[in-house]
Amino acid sequence: WSAAVGALAFAASLAEAGMFVVLTGAADAAIRPERQLEFRGYEFELNVAIGVGLALLIVKVVLAVAGSAIGVTYARRVLESLRARLTNALLEAAPLLVQAEKGGMMQDRLTTWCERVAASTETFGSMVAATLSLGAFLLVAALVDFRAVVLLLLLGIVVMGAIRPIIRRIRHAADRLRAEANTYAGDVGETAMVGTEIAAFGVGREFGRSLDRSSARAAHAWWKSRLMTMVLPHAYQTITMIMLFVAVAYVAWDDSPAAPARLGAVVLLLIRCVGLGQQLITYRAQFVNALPFVTGVREELASLTAARNPPGITTVTHIDELQIDDLSFSYSDVPAIQGVSLKLARGASLAVVGPSGSGKTTLARLLLRHASPSSGVIRVDGVDLSDITEDSWASLTAPVSQQPMMVTGSIADNVRFFRQIELSDVERACAQAGILADITNLPAGFDTMLYPTSGPLSGGQRQRLA
Repeated sequence: WSAAVGALAFAASLAEAGMFVVLTGAADAAIRPERQLEFRGYEFELNVAIGVGLALLIVKVVLAVAGSAIGVTYARRVLESLRARLTNALLEAAPLLVQAEKGGMMQDRLTTWCERVAASTETFGSMVAATLSLGAFLLVAALVDFRAVVLLLLLGIVVMGAIRPIIRRIRHAADRLRAEANTYAGDVGETAMVGTEIAAFGVGREFGRSLDRSSARAAHAWWKSRLMTMVLPHAYQTITMIMLFVAVAYVAWDDSPAAPARLGAVVLLLIRCVGLGQQLITYRAQFVNALPFVTGVREELASLTAARNPPGITTVTHIDELQIDDLSFSYSDVPAIQGVSLKLARGASLAVVGPSGSGKTTLARLLLRHASPSSGVIRVDGVDLSDITEDSWASLTAPVSQQPMMVTGSIADNVRFFRQIELSDVERACAQAGILADITNLPAGFDTMLYPTSGPLSGGQRQRLA
């Protein structure tokens, strides 16, 4: 896609450069009695030259618009693809193995991070386009006056050496921006999660000051990154304008009759080269700014992929016996449970009691396949739990947590929870859970809207609904 953008930009720039040559030649011919312009030994009528120049302008505009459309379209496809890959990886990852993060961080990755990566692909295409466009203008300029182009290229090497330290500073500032923005996104997400506690303890001002400090650090990192990005084009422009004056002075030594038109064409083309060079430097700075986010998305995808549960190959439709042998699990290097063994037959019930941190929740989550054991095995009718397909196991298990989360939708939507279930079955399930009367007493009944942490239901009602 970037090659297509570059090819169109190269062709568009050849057309634009040709238009500049024709324009300067036509301007020179307009003040001559014969009203003809000459280029490399060929003579053209003024009217023909003007027509050719206008045609080249139209070609340039069409090709440039087509190239821009391709670049934006590709960036959109990258954005959609990245978000889909991250979302699927998150949904397939074992919840216990997904790194505990502050609320809002994953949202930031799916929004800001993916947008920055998608924009970087468009920027890369623009870099390719600017590079090839610069080459097209230099090519045409060389046809007009080879000496000026050679001088410009030699001075260009000096310019690139002068701006390399600034590029390194921009990359460092971009790394800092990613880190601070990530922290601030987590702090903002945490605000909504602990809003009730903040109000209950009357610490709104203190929490606000903490959030302000986090915001100030993120804003400072953004300011520094933007400042470094903005300084680069000005530094480049100053150096290249000095180069332009040198090149023009060199060409101006020519005193032949065709020199005015040639000098005008060279000046226009070199000015355009300076502009394209400045665009290239700006695009490069933007691209360098986005690289930490590219790295971050790749790391997130790798982390989520590594945390994926084995998909399983065996389908189960019922459970007659559940057996656990010498089960252990650790969070990083911290053991949560060790050496647990038990056997349960169909119809049995088990209560697990113990102090906080003794592994009760971890044991339940291992039974739900939220992670694979560090050691030991869970067997269902003699089959290793990791060999059972996730869908069939999920159809036989049903957890209810202390703080069940609802999804944004109606009560009926929350009972169905993205499954194809008839309303009559929804009502029967609610009756068995002792929540049907509470729902029917609501004005909107099963159409009552719920939200993850709010709605007209109490904590106990939400547990029964779950």
